[in-house]
Amino acid sequence: MVNLCKSSLSTIAVDVQVTDEIAKVLDCKVAVFPFTYLGLPLSSKALPKASLHSMVDSVAKKLPACHGPLMTRSGRLVWIKSVLMAMPVFAMISYKLPAWVREEIDAICRKFLWAGTDGSVRGKCLVSWPIVTRPTEHGGLGVPDLRLTSIALQTRWLWLQRTDENRVWSGLPIQVASEVRAFFAASIFIQVGNGRRTLFWRAARRGGLTVQVIAEYINLWDRLEGFQLQPEVEDRVVWRWAENGVYCTRSAYRALHLGSQVFPEYQLIWQSWLPLRVKIFLWLASRQRIWTGDRRRRHGLDARELCWLCNLETETCDHIRFKCQFSMQLWSLVLMRDQVQLPSSDACSGLLDWWKRFRIAWPALMRKGADTLFGLGCWIVWKERNRCCFSVRETADLWIIGGARNLALLHAGR
Repeated sequence: MVNLCKSSLSTIAVDVQVTDEIAKVLDCKVAVFPFTYLGLPLSSKALPKASLHSMVDSVAKKLPACHGPLMTRSGRLVWIKSVLMAMPVFAMISYKLPAWVREEIDAICRKFLWAGTDGSVRGKCLVSWPIVTRPTEHGGLGVPDLRLTSIALQTRWLWLQRTDENRVWSGLPIQVASEVRAFFAASIFIQVGNGRRTLFWRAARRGGLTVQVIAEYINLWDRLEGFQLQPEVEDRVVWRWAENGVYCTRSAYRALHLGSQVFPEYQLIWQSWLPLRVKIFLWLASRQRIWTGDRRRRHGLDARELCWLCNLETETCDHIRFKCQFSMQLWSLVLMRDQVQLPSSDACSGLLDWWKRFRIAWPALMRKGADTLFGLGCWIVWKERNRCCFSVRETADLWIIGGARNLALLHAGR
């Protein structure tokens, strides 16, 4: 049964008088485009900008306004992945979002990740957003890229049209972007059975009739001359990016990153037993994006030149982790208990290089635990460095308030 009181009639290219007569017969109201159906704005023409603003506003309303600045960066990352980036998925399945909508949603997520609010993030973004939206194996944080997610989701319609002919709409033309159709054509191949669903000329070649196309056609004719079809076996469309040959959005999204630079040490960080906040810290440290003294000076900020822990050498990210005397003493105490030799830091190219030397010293079955131990050790060293830095500054500020500026300078120079 249909509840006509809750139903409405919308027509396309129909005279207004005819529309009113139909509505009178059905005893329902007339809805004029654009309107919202199942949460999606629909229009007989291009969607007006005002209709899509509601989608951006719905994402902004999901920001935890009171608790955002108090949340840890790891908590914000989880919120972005599970809540904010999930809001436009239903719309991206239906149609391609305009670039400005994606940029607005990315801006909301970027501000929330680095600042915890929807205000300015000038000077707070430690890593550019295109890097953040890469998968973890490609050096990012795994936040979905909305443009690539849209391509992966809309490819599903072409897959269902090709593999499930029982759907009512399978014979209708599907309006998708040309890049979606090109990605789908490159992502499938056909295992020929009876040949009923395989159109070689249409599937293998698209474009104008040129000399090269005719030569390829003749070559294809010669290769298929002795091919025998199997009348009892249906043709099978195979998705080349999955082991079982069946489309899934995850495999499509990862296929869109093929050819991107791989972050070889991502397993050290993301497949360990470390808390997420420590994993993010190590990810930033591997990219030299934590606020050590050398980085602060590069950005024109006030910074102490010597290390806060050893007070002997210039403070850098690598120095704090495995070159500082304080850090090396800590690592020696940690490894002494398990009778593991401390790796040398000579000719070490960076944090990840020394990390690999550190884990090789452990038995193979214990290396995942060693990775976790290494990450926690780096976290403890960084927390101790911050304690030394900020406790000294607080004490110096008290001396200045009391009027003893010279004593404040002596204390700060310790």
